[in-house]
Amino acid sequence: ACRRDGRFAGMVGAHASFTLGVDSLGALAELADQHDVGVHIHCAEDQADVDDCRERNGKGLVDHLCHAKILRPGTLLVHCTHLTADEVAAAYGLGCWTAHNPRSNMNNAVGFAPTQAMVRGRGLLGTDGIDGDMWSESRAAFLRARDSGTGPGIGECLGLLAGSARFAGACLGVPLGRLVPGAAADLLILDYPQATPVTTDNLLGHWFFGFHAGHVRSLMVGGRWVVHDRRIVAGGVEGDIGRAREV
Repeated sequence: ACRRDGRFAGMVGAHASFTLGVDSLGALAELADQHDVGVHIHCAEDQADVDDCRERNGKGLVDHLCHAKILRPGTLLVHCTHLTADEVAAAYGLGCWTAHNPRSNMNNAVGFAPTQAMVRGRGLLGTDGIDGDMWSESRAAFLRARDSGTGPGIGECLGLLAGSARFAGACLGVPLGRLVPGAAADLLILDYPQATPVTTDNLLGHWFFGFHAGHVRSLMVGGRWVVHDRRIVAGGVEGDIGRAREV
């Protein structure tokens, strides 16, 4: 089985159906069986993925991936921009998760995901590699939903972010985001000047219109400081950045 030590875990990675033939999908499913993990796959990001699947396979994406045994507990369908609400529900029925990537979707102009259906199950929030700033992503999810007029509300957008923690916890085999015995000793300290007090009633307002990544002062992961007083604890970061410039 894939190593799970509370800090790292793996999945079987795939690109998208339109770049994968039946044999490749079968090999991915076998690999997932071998390591007892789900498959991470881009799904219906663009309408072209949906059209290609119907032209080549004579069925919709969810049916095709289900037949290929890609859809299973722990599989993550990324984007889902052009899935129907019924297809999202069918994927949830097979134990899958879905990832909403609003900034990537807007950047690539591929459309607005069926977020109302996604928040009713194992939905989460992702960045599709744009960066690691989940504050910006959750704010974009909320604003995009407001702009669409049909998207989830402010609480449901934060629920997608909580879904990210639930999914990570399931993969890593450790509870995340809770101050209870046995949970990961993760702690984030913000230097946040409060124009108004943070209360239970206005927390969502502060989250979406106040907090941002620039307020991070210190970060503890698994009981060890990763960032302390705005400095990255692990050495060698400057050298890594320098090598990146050369490359």
